[in-house]
Amino acid sequence: MPGPTPDPLAEEKRLHWALALELMSVGWNLAVGVAAVIVGMLASSLALFSFGADAIAAMLGAVVVAWRFYAETRKRPEREHRRLEWITRLSGALLVLFCIFIAVAAITQLFDAGAKPLATDRGIAISGASFAAAILLSRAKLACATAIASAALREDGWRNITSIWVSGIALLGLSANVELDWWWADLAAAFALIPFIGISGLQDLFGPLSRDIMAHRLKGEQ
Repeated sequence: MPGPTPDPLAEEKRLHWALALELMSVGWNLAVGVAAVIVGMLASSLALFSFGADAIAAMLGAVVVAWRFYAETRKRPEREHRRLEWITRLSGALLVLFCIFIAVAAITQLFDAGAKPLATDRGIAISGASFAAAILLSRAKLACATAIASAALREDGWRNITSIWVSGIALLGLSANVELDWWWADLAAAFALIPFIGISGLQDLFGPLSRDIMAHRLKGEQ
């Protein structure tokens, strides 16, 4: 016995909500990433700078998914999937290279060959706000992904969970520097970020990319 036919109007509303979530991710990660990179450079904070670079990478991922949802509304998802795949691969390659940079820079600073990280309240505010936002975005995306059966949105929701860890680790390192004057905690946090950023990069570079946006609609077109 065939199952109930999906309501096209309800699917359109969910699709537009998914697109809105991705657009919010793009705007938020861009603002947070740029702010973290600038403040991190001014404070010689490798943890904050690394966190900002990861946020910018997350922004690029959200741009790809958002554009794919937009393409879905125009009934041409397959063409846009091929066109945007190179952005994901390039972002992954840059993240892997950035992990090498983090390791080298942290070792350089640790052995007095670079400027010591400065305590920065702005960095705590940026990473703390990002920590809270990543929790909200991950929950909303995973819930919406379940509703529309979208593997692409689910993967991006899990990417936000990675952002929770990244922002949380950066927040701990920055807080230790501000409250306890442990400048080395910033470098320890930067080292701790390498596995999270590196795994995200390797997944983008070598991992399979989900071809579906809305499983119900794609199945209906077969």
